[in-house]
Amino acid sequence: MLKWSLELSEFDIRYESRKALKAQVLADFVAEMTSPASSNDEADKWTIFVDGASGPTGAGAGIILENENGILIEVSLALS
Repeated sequence: MLKWSLELSEFDIRYESRKALKAQVLADFVAEMTSPASSNDEADKWTIFVDGASGPTGAGAGIILENENGILIEVSLALS
């Protein structure tokens, strides 16, 4: 990384390491949306769909949670 940092400094570009944000965002979302445990395990089954994208202006993720009762939770996140 030092070699790249020196090469890029010639063009007034500096290297910043990527922060581990995606996993923490997903963990926070699941913790926030999780209800207390109940005795009926079948009613608490959820399916999660995750998609992400990145580009020069930033990154983002889309999360869809769906249970067997038809409850649908959709969230989109902008990651910087």
